[in-house]
Amino acid sequence: TVDVSLGGETTITSADNIIASVKFLANAVDATTVVKIDPKSKTDITPLPAGKSIIGNYVFNYTAISGTETVTTFNDSITLTFTYADEQVSGLNESALQVYWWDEAAETWIALDTTVNVETNTLTAAVTHFSYFAIMGSSAETIVVEEEASLKPILEMTTEELQAEIARILALIAQAQTQLTQMQGTIGCTITSFDSNLSQGMTGADVKCLQIILNTASDTQVAASGVGSAGNETDYFGSLTKAGVIKFQEKFAPEILATYGLTSGTGYVGQTTRAKLNSLLEK
Repeated sequence: TVDVSLGGETTITSADNIIASVKFLANAVDATTVVKIDPKSKTDITPLPAGKSIIGNYVFNYTAISGTETVTTFNDSITLTFTYADEQVSGLNESALQVYWWDEAAETWIALDTTVNVETNTLTAAVTHFSYFAIMGSSAETIVVEEEASLKPILEMTTEELQAEIARILALIAQAQTQLTQMQGTIGCTITSFDSNLSQGMTGADVKCLQIILNTASDTQVAASGVGSAGNETDYFGSLTKAGVIKFQEKFAPEILATYGLTSGTGYVGQTTRAKLNSLLEK
């Protein structure tokens, strides 16, 4: 059960020992909400992205109910964590594992920005909505044949070589998207500097630029998808923006918080936070 002021978290272990969990911060929901994670057979939802395979035997259906109402979106980003076993990723490129969510309207799996810790066998991703989630990976063997396959005409490629070429192209697209997101730190801003303090409830071009800068890194992003996400920034300073500012302040704590003797972010964009933002805006 998630409490409005305290947040909450829950964890489940599937029959094949994949641990799936979710953590809510305070004010992520508007009322007491009951959260459930339900493992489902991975054959229930297809097709999979080209060259990808699901880790383990399950996808995970995350649901939330407040009273009698089903809740699918939240006020702030929530953190998903998945833990797997070494044998479950044997033969896969472990460092490239990703969390995916099922877009029912488009009938497709969509990758989330994912942090992989190969030492603890964990994946973490931030979202603002619930759906089916799964962890997926690509065969490490595709890397070996990648260069050779790319030199052949498509009509001469074997099935395995075609799959490797598709995986290579998808990796290039992902790299380009990351670079584009990083470039948005200056391209999307219509201001040249942050001259005024900012706080929740305010609006303006400086708020939109603030969101753009926050979205240049997965660990400070305003939202993983939808309103506030990269390319969908707004000029309103809401709870998602505040949460992103807090993460930004804590990421650069020595430059922003140390002056005030703080270790936790406040979400208020004051003098030291503006100074750090301006240093990034100038790059």
